Amino acid sequence: MKTITAGDSIKIKVEADDKETGIKFVEVEASNIKDTPGSTSFEVKGSTNWLENANNAIVELTIPEYIPSTKWKVTGIALINGAGRTIKYSASKDFEPILFAVKHKEGVDLTPAKLISVSLVE
Repeated sequence: MKTITAGDSIKIKVEADDKETGIKFVEVEASNIKDTPGSTSFEVKGSTNWLENANNAIVELTIPEYIPSTKWKVTGIALINGAGRTIKYSASKDFEPILFAVKHKEGVDLTPAKLISVSLVE
């Protein structure tokens, strides 16, 4: 499994085709795999224009700097064709999941804010 450091990017290659109006745009989503109850969810998206007459595109996903070490997977792909129609594909259902690991960046604050109280103001 590929490992990157929080704050770095990973590139995802998407291959697709639309013979009638062509593909114009692609978006890739990824999120961390929540392996313990109460763990925080993180999600990132990346997108790019599709080059004319190409059968693939490279989408760069940048993982935020303030992310703890965790496993991630590409969860979805959205393709927009020349007629403006969008179709979404899901990992496991429509394509093999792509897994990668993120290692936290040394010296970065990973402690979330702590809620002290919430009350109604009269």
